[in-house]
Amino acid sequence: MRKLILLILFSVIFCHSQNLKGTYIMEFYNGENEKQNIQNITKINPIIYGFLHSKSKTLYSIIESTENKIDSVEVEKDNKKYKVPNIVITPSNNTIYKDFKNSLFRKEYSKLGVDFSIKDKLTNFEWIISDEIIDIKGFMCKKAISKKEKYEIIAWFCEEIPVNTGPDRFWGLPGLILRIEFGKFSTITIDQIKIIQEEINIEEPNNKSKFITLKELKEKEIQMIQERKNEN
Repeated sequence: MRKLILLILFSVIFCHSQNLKGTYIMEFYNGENEKQNIQNITKINPIIYGFLHSKSKTLYSIIESTENKIDSVEVEKDNKKYKVPNIVITPSNNTIYKDFKNSLFRKEYSKLGVDFSIKDKLTNFEWIISDEIIDIKGFMCKKAISKKEKYEIIAWFCEEIPVNTGPDRFWGLPGLILRIEFGKFSTITIDQIKIIQEEINIEEPNNKSKFITLKELKEKEIQMIQERKNEN
């Protein structure tokens, strides 16, 4: 009954408004690196993100984050055991702004004391929607898969909340994305979601450094991680 009332409430209010406020939780879990056969034993606290959506804009930013961690794992090869760096570096700032009218993606990102400002087009994830359905926080969600990254991304979206957005940089489905699964590594799941009747003012964040693209950010992150490995 509670779920039915919530769905009716969403349907009625969305006829007049598409303003949302909520939180998502990003969780990391032990997974196996298939290429190196390394078991990830580092424990990382969840990261809590705030979420705002109004009209054609979405803002997603860290509320609470863990400290950066650098650990080591034991690897067995040819009957010998070795210790290798297992680097888990979480950002101190990660603010993501999406403007759907202008297909604009913005990201203010800080890691290891370095600030990055990203400006790019919204990614076309080329989602493949399946018939699989699960319940997330009382909402029925459909499964969608994207293979745009090196690993498969799974999104669970709710058609009863008809907004074309979701956490982080994800979007492009006929309903709010309530969960994202990143291979064996981590998940982002909705914690709370509320409808705000008044319009929310969402502004593009100010850049702290020279603009780079998403591709350039990935290249710089790989370089930073390699440098930390060499230090250890």
